[in-house]
Amino acid sequence: MSKSYNINQLDPLRFMARMEERQKRIAAAPAKEIVSDYEVNKLADALRPQKQFVRIQEVIERDADCKSFVLTADSEKGTKSLAYFSAGQYFTVFLDIEGMKLTRAYSISSSPKEALEGKYMLTVKSVQDGLASRYILDNWKVGDSVEVSAPEGFEHGFVTADLIRKYAPDTPYSVFLCGPQQMYAFVDKELEKLSLERKYIRHELFGEMHNPKTQADYPGCASDTIRITVTVRDETRTVTGSANDSVLQILEKNGIRVPSRCRSGECGWCHSRLISGKVYIPKEIDGRRMADLKYGYIHPCATFALSDLEIEVPAAK
Repeated sequence: MSKSYNINQLDPLRFMARMEERQKRIAAAPAKEIVSDYEVNKLADALRPQKQFVRIQEVIERDADCKSFVLTADSEKGTKSLAYFSAGQYFTVFLDIEGMKLTRAYSISSSPKEALEGKYMLTVKSVQDGLASRYILDNWKVGDSVEVSAPEGFEHGFVTADLIRKYAPDTPYSVFLCGPQQMYAFVDKELEKLSLERKYIRHELFGEMHNPKTQADYPGCASDTIRITVTVRDETRTVTGSANDSVLQILEKNGIRVPSRCRSGECGWCHSRLISGKVYIPKEIDGRRMADLKYGYIHPCATFALSDLEIEVPAAK
């Protein structure tokens, strides 16, 4: 059994002698700078930086409405090398379009090997009524500097209910899907056979949805223009926008910067509190957790207003 001590058992003379010995050792030690950044932290920052600055090295015309952009590290702005990524990952592009602070998630179209060689490739195709895609295609040119996030997301293969049963553990598990929307439609039906709770089923990026009127279950909005009263920290503003735009798009078009990444209802980065009003959230992109539903939270990127709204949004970093 180890011996226990308390403060009353300390010998003051011996304690003071140790203090003197400590001071001697400190005085005799070399004047080395204290390490402020450990190698493991440097590695973490290199693999997953908060942001990266890249420069457009080459623009490749793929079609009349599609271009690929070869990106390299912009050392002048502090990015010495590009973060590595895995196949199927994406990064978020940060845009400033005439004062509108926008974010868009794009899959990396180059191979992971090219990141080791200091290059990313981003391929952008024009989207009907797409504000960001049109801006990128019309304005990005060789030499421009662009701000992006670290690579994010995961890619997983096509699965069926039988395949999941074969490999699934006996304990609770999650299913992650990545692929075209047609695959999601099929696999979602397969997953119904497993009776999994919605929170255990995750999809890779669905893609930003435009015009909710195309959805069969859309109930319709009484007005084409809606008002949103939004509070960010202690600042409150009221803005207007089109009922065809998501709540996130309306806020961005009014110059309000909202934290966002996937823009597909999945990641929860834009997670905001709905104080009042009615909204429509398409089932296939409703990635909210049970707690979100219980306490009235929405993902603005996947939410469309059916009436005037009042919401509380976290501040973008």
